Parts: sequence; C-alpha cells; structure tokens
Amino acid sequence: MHFKKILCAAVSAAMLFSLAACGKNDDSSQADVDDLTPVSSGAVHVNARNPLTGLYDLALDKVDARPVGVMVNNLRPDAWGVQTGVDDADLVYEMVAEGGITRFFCLYQDISKVSNIGSVRSTRYSYGDLAVSHDALLVHCGMDELYARSHFQAIGVENYDLEYHESAGFRLENGEAYEHTLYTNGEQLAQILKDSDIRMTSDRGDKTWLNFSEPEDVHLPGGGACEKISVPFSYGYTSTFVYDSESGRYLKEQGGQPHRDYRSGKQLSVENVFVLFTKVTDFPDAYHVKQDLTSGEGYYVSAGGYQKIKWEKGDASTPLSFTDESGNPLTCNAGQSWVCITSNYNRDDVEIIGGASSESEQA
Repeated sequence: MHFKKILCAAVSAAMLFSLAACGKNDDSSQADVDDLTPVSSGAVHVNARNPLTGLYDLALDKVDARPVGVMVNNLRPDAWGVQTGVDDADLVYEMVAEGGITRFFCLYQDISKVSNIGSVRSTRYSYGDLAVSHDALLVHCGMDELYARSHFQAIGVENYDLEYHESAGFRLENGEAYEHTLYTNGEQLAQILKDSDIRMTSDRGDKTWLNFSEPEDVHLPGGGACEKISVPFSYGYTSTFVYDSESGRYLKEQGGQPHRDYRSGKQLSVENVFVLFTKVTDFPDAYHVKQDLTSGEGYYVSAGGYQKIKWEKGDASTPLSFTDESGNPLTCNAGQSWVCITSNYNRDDVEIIGGASSESEQA
C-alpha cells in the first residue's frame, strides 16, 4: 500500500525505549506515552477527507461517493501469489469464509483510482453485514446460496455479481487454475457502475467510520510497545504485521512470508491493525460459518504501540464502533486499516512482540 510521511518514526523510537514489553503498562510508561503525543500543526487541506482513512486525499466530488467493496480470494497457496489491488484498499476486513479459509473484503472510497483488483471470488454470510454497515456496494463472483442469499435479501445488501456482469471483469493468465483468474479494473468498473441504475452516492457524506485524529497528530496506543503482532484464524492462516518505524506503518506477512502485491511487488502495509475476537458458529452444513458481530473485545495496534479495546456493532446497518477498556471512544490514527475478525478460541494464540529487546508474550 502507498507509503505516506507521518510523524511516527521519532515518536515510536522513543516509545520503544520507554516501554520494555507489551504486557507492561505502569503509570510512568503511560505518562511517557502521553508526553509523546504531538500537537496539531493546524494544517490546511485542499482535498476532502476520506471517510475510510481520515486522510485528506479525496477529490472533492467524491465526498458523497458510495464505497465499493470487493471480495478477494485468499485460498492458500493458489491465490497468495496472484493477489493485486489489496494494497490500494482504504480498509480491509479479513475473516474465515469456510473450512478455515479466509477472504478479504477490500473497501475503496474512490474505486476509479484503483487499477486491477483480484482475484475476485464469491461472498459469504457475514460479509453482507459489513457491506451494509458502510453503505457499500459489494462486488463478488457468486455466493453461498444456502445461507448468504436469503440473509442478503433480509438485511438489504446491494451486490454486484461479476458472474452475471461479465463486462466488469476479465480473466488473467496468471499460472493458476481458472477459478483464481478473475479480476476487475477499478477505473472500468467505476464507469460501468456510473452508467448503470445502481445508486452510487451515499447520504453519509464525509462522516468517518472511525474517530480519526488529524493526519499530523500521531496517537500512540497506551497498552505497550508492539513491533509485531500475529493473528491466527485457523491452521495455515495467520496474518502477521511487523512495524516499520521509518514509514510508521505495519508491513503485512502471510504464511511467514512478506505479503506482496502481484502487480507491483510491493509488500502490503497499513497504519492501523484491529483484532476483534468473537464467536464463530458453524451452519448446519458444518462447513460454512458466520461471525457474531454484536460486540466483543480486541486490540488496536498503530504507531508502534497497542492497547486493549472493546467493540460493538449490533444490527447490520450499524457501523462498528470502538472504545478503550474504560468505555471511552477510541481515537485512531488516520490511514489505511486492516481488521482481523477471529474466533474467541484464538485469543490466547495472538502473539504481540514489544521492543527490540523484549521477549514474545502471549497477548
């Protein structure tokens, strides 16, 4: 994902010296964190604020644009080497689709700025709730007909199936089987949607989905230092994020290897990582699953630090909201985010590593 200049490098270096390890958060370390919080520079921005990132990088005529979410294949190992466009996503949700396999729901506030995205695969039950909560159009190829179809109709998911709109997708010979070769192009897709009868404006305006600080105001989570966090979903599916102090972003790994874009070769990275624990339930077919998106606990990771959080969502149309452990609204850094929604059973296996001299701790 695109690197941006933020004030994390010096801040995080100081934080890593003041926090010995992730599990330690005494009064003195918290005072250090508070002292390191930069003061707003009062910067003047010429572009609109992106509701999904809090960055002022959005064209003024896209403020009321409806976000587009694309289902991206993550089948190991077939899809891992041919994913593209994920690094351009403003926000990515990752959770189990079925059989332990995760998929990515990649959200774009301005899909027209994105090149190729894929490979595109089918959608599942709980992704519909996430789409509706962002008032997003859900783009996919096929769906789980047993459970997702009726659920989508019940909660009002508007979806765009490339299986029936072939002009919006294309096949790319990437060396993988046919089911891993479908892609869409953001610019082309945006034009097709513009010419269709699908609603592509949103009444949510520039209201951000998170309580973002200003981009120049780097907020340090107060739970401790976090140079690396590994989040398991199932056997063979663990997402790891390693802090890069120079860019102030977390570099993503998958399967113990850098997670790179097929098109550009760049390693994926984000400013914010969320880990949300919840109940994951099998459907009667003992194959497909659904996530309980009512409420739960988790972690917020950013700028070289982490903290425990609480989250809640409620009904389908209600966006996720986050607080600290005391119930105060969570302030998040502006930038791209990756949200890991994983089973409560994985809670003890999430690994957070603090400063360079600290030892790995079970979160």
